[in-house]
This record gives sequence, structure tokens and C-alpha cells, in this order.
Amino acid sequence: MLEPTGRPVDLGGARGRIFKFAAALIAWLLHLGLLLAISIVQLYRTRLYPLRAVVGLLAPNRGQPEFHPLDKDRWTNAVANQFTKPAFVRRVHNLNELLAVVREVGSRRGGRVRAIGSGHSFSDVAIADDVLVDVSALNAVLDLSEIALRAAANAHLARVESGTTIRKLNRELASRNLSLKNMGGYDGQTIAGAISTGTHGSGIELGALCDEVRSVDVIMESGELLRVEPVGGISDPVLHAQRFPDGPRLVRNNDLFHSVVVAMGCLGIVYAYVIEVEPFYFLAERRELFDWAVLRERLLKEEFPPSLPDGTKPRHFEFLVNPYQTGWRKKRRNCLVTYRWKVDGPPRAESGRVRNLLATVITSIREFDEILALSLNEFPRIAPRVVDTALKGLVDELYVAESFTVLNLGDANYTPAYASELAFGAEGAEPEYIAALERLFELAEGQRAEGRHHNIPISVRYVAASPHYLAMSHGRKTAFFELPTLARVPGGWDLLRYYERRLLEEFPRGRAHWGQANFILGPDRIGRAYPEFGTWLASYMQYSPRGTFDNSFSERLGLRTLCKLIGAVNART
Repeated sequence: MLEPTGRPVDLGGARGRIFKFAAALIAWLLHLGLLLAISIVQLYRTRLYPLRAVVGLLAPNRGQPEFHPLDKDRWTNAVANQFTKPAFVRRVHNLNELLAVVREVGSRRGGRVRAIGSGHSFSDVAIADDVLVDVSALNAVLDLSEIALRAAANAHLARVESGTTIRKLNRELASRNLSLKNMGGYDGQTIAGAISTGTHGSGIELGALCDEVRSVDVIMESGELLRVEPVGGISDPVLHAQRFPDGPRLVRNNDLFHSVVVAMGCLGIVYAYVIEVEPFYFLAERRELFDWAVLRERLLKEEFPPSLPDGTKPRHFEFLVNPYQTGWRKKRRNCLVTYRWKVDGPPRAESGRVRNLLATVITSIREFDEILALSLNEFPRIAPRVVDTALKGLVDELYVAESFTVLNLGDANYTPAYASELAFGAEGAEPEYIAALERLFELAEGQRAEGRHHNIPISVRYVAASPHYLAMSHGRKTAFFELPTLARVPGGWDLLRYYERRLLEEFPRGRAHWGQANFILGPDRIGRAYPEFGTWLASYMQYSPRGTFDNSFSERLGLRTLCKLIGAVNART
């Protein structure tokens, strides 16, 4: 994998050096002025509402550039570190066309096929070298009449095609007075890309998006369309056989269901999901600053998650943290804690209608990304204070909106950056993630001395235990560390590789996100981290024996090699 660079910032010669210096000076002045501006904005936030409303309306148009991963016959991800020019590209518009492609590839000896999403994975999980299937036209929210529902099935269900983006799904659900139970901080992924890699939101009592799947229509290597559900699933087997004698074939099997939902595309190509949703709701959000030493004590001693000052128990709890201690006299490690809780409706006060003014403005200006990257390239030692300034700039007393708007990070998603993510246990009196996080701080200080710096805060989010065998939260409540870095500042890729190697060596039950940057995955490491890996592998061997859905990602994981070894051992015995 290549280190993501985004659009390179290359300024040579005397004029270039002058511009670099001027840009760095401007950025420094901005950093010094931000603290004063933050204080003023927070003090007079209610009086500034009209300006905040204008920014909220206008800024998103600047902050959301369109990205199309497939340009003619070349596919590239959003940060340009993954790209492929497959032998064939097939654009499908309905189920029959998708079935035809998989059956045609499966009929060729050695044929391989992968479906692509919206290009927001930083790993090689979506790379296709033979046939690439573009499913972006499969983006409808379908009628539930195509499911033979049991009478006792939950009424709040939605059936959605695999190429639908979460953004479109949110709009469609809202029009039906429904909402997702949870989602991540970005809504540009396709539903299949997010589910198949175990992408999550936050809330230790809330599962990842994959945990809301109740049924999945998937085309297997044989070319057969299966409707896979757990035992006791939402479909009535007798009614299904009567209504759909020509398929899809209903398979109610716990092992296959928990294997195929999070399979990174290795078990088949998904056509559609049925997911459980809930009635439309609003969320309130509050962000406040803590010293890590204080927050750590709260995390260890209080009932988790910590309550708000008024005693309200949050539905979502997460925090951003500076891996470095800062301060002129007394050193402290700043954390920005975010609480979110359900409310009855839209904000009654003007102050809750738009997020922090200063953060909204800064993150909507793409030219600021350029200035920041130049400054950090020329003066890398300012990174700890840049991170601190970012945390202080995000403090917000109250923000209220539709759930999917509050859960979306907004224009910050469009800053050219990439990330890795590591998952650790969040259970017990001394949870694994606390020790792992403090070890990460030590490693960050060591790398700082080597000249490699974080330039974006580390995110810590919590997710409930998942039943799916290769979900990063499988079998335990989990804390996720997202480690983002600016794409136009060199050295970040090496930093993320170093952290993954060291942390997963010292905490072998840690897990790397399949869709984010990951480096040292293999059967031995996966086997140590995932207790049901053997069960998942059995489904992989049974339903994909010829490797029709394999790619460079599955090869890097060593899946096919491991299957051959197992086959050889079984043949001898």
C-alpha cells in the first residue's frame, strides 16, 4: 500500500520558500488567535445565532466536494493510496444483471470478482484485479413485501440495496419517520461497505451498524442467491417457500449468518439487507474539555458511561484526546468529551440550532487544509499545540438536531486525511483499553522525539458486543481508537504502522479495523484476536472453495493459503 498524499503540496524555488514562510506565519497567527476567538464565541454564542445560522446553511456547500471512485475503468479511493485498473468493469442496475456477472465470472477457471463501494476505505479491501462490479446504481430502499415476514417480526424494518449510501438511506428513512439506531461519523459510505467491514458509531449499549442486520440477500460463488438469516429470523420458512419457489433460497443458519454479515466481501456479493431501525428521533449533543487524569478516574470509578452534570445518562459517550501533554507551567493532556442523548424535538433555544461557529467556519474552508499542511511540514513541532487548539475549538454547550445530523461529524470529514483504528476490550474493573491508551501515549512521545507527530486528535469510541464472528467488537464491549493523520503531511503512514505493530504485539486481543489502514494482519494474529475465526473460515471454505471473491486483501490475510493447508491436513488424516 502507498502512503496517502492527497494532492501534493510542492513549492520549490525562492518564491515557494517565501510562500511557505508566509503561510506558516499566517497559520501561527491563526493558532494564537483561535483561543481568544473561542472564548469570545462561547461567551456570546446566543447573540451570534443569526451569523451561526448563515454559516450552517452556506458552509456545507464548500465542505462537501463530490468524489467518484470509478473514473472510466480505473478505481481510486478517496485519499489515492489504493487504486486498481481491473481487466473488466461491469456496471449493474438490477439484481438480474448482478447475478449474470457473478455467474459468468464463476464459470471461468480462476475468475475473480469484487464489488466496490464509495471508495472510503483506506485498506486494500475493495481492490479488484479481474472483474470489478460497480453497484452504485443499486441504491433503492425496497418494499418489505419481498420478505415473507413472520407475524412476530419487528415492525421497524427497512430493506435496502447494497449500493445505497448511508446519506441517502438517512433521507429515505426520515421521509418515513424512521431513523438508524446508530451510525458512524460519516455518511458517504455505501451500506454494504460499512456493514461488511464492521464500521461502527458510538454508544457502549449500542451495536455497530452490522448488528442491526436481520436478513441478507447474497450471491454466492455458485451463482445462487441466498437469503441468509439466523435461526428464528424474521422470515417465515413455510410462507417463504410458498411465495418464492424460484428463489432466493432461505437459509437459517447462525454460523453462516454471523460469518457473511461481516465478511469483507470474501463470501459473496450482497444484493440487499433488511436492517432494524427505530422511530425518527432527535439528539442533543454537548462537548466539554477534561484533563485526561480527571477523565481516567471517572472512567474507572464511576458507573459507565459517566453522567452529565445534571445526572442525565447519555445514549452516546466518546472523547477525543491529545496524545501529548501541553501547557506552559502545568502540563496536562486535554480531552474533549462528547455526550449525546435523546430529546423530544428540535431546540427551543437559539443557541442549540447550529454547532460551534468557529469550528464550522474553519472546517468548511478547504484552503485552510492547505495552510495547515504547509505549516506542519515546515514546523512539525507545533503539532501538539495544533491538536490542543482543535480540541478547544470544538467545545460546544448544546447542539440539537435530527439524529443523523448530530452523529455526522460534518465538514471535518472532508479534510484530506486517512486513519487506522484499533479495538480493545472495554470490560472489567481495569479494562484493557485504558492500559492500551496509556501505552499509546508513551509510544507517541517516543515517536515525537524521532520527529513524527500526530496532527489530529485521537478518537475513542465505545460499542456494544457483536455476535458477528469477524466484527471488531465480537464477543465483548469494545473501545475503538481511531488514529487519523493529515494526508499531506508525510510520515503518518509509518506512524500508524508502528503503533499497530507495537500495540497488537503487547495486547494480542486487540483488533485492527478491516476497512481502515491496517498492516500486519495474518491468520495467526486473526486467530488470537477472534475466537470464532475457525468457524468463519469453515463457512469461507464451504461457500467460496474456488476463491471467486478473493483479492489482494484476502491474500494478504493468508486466507486461501490457510484453507489449502487445512485441506492438506484433512486429506492426510
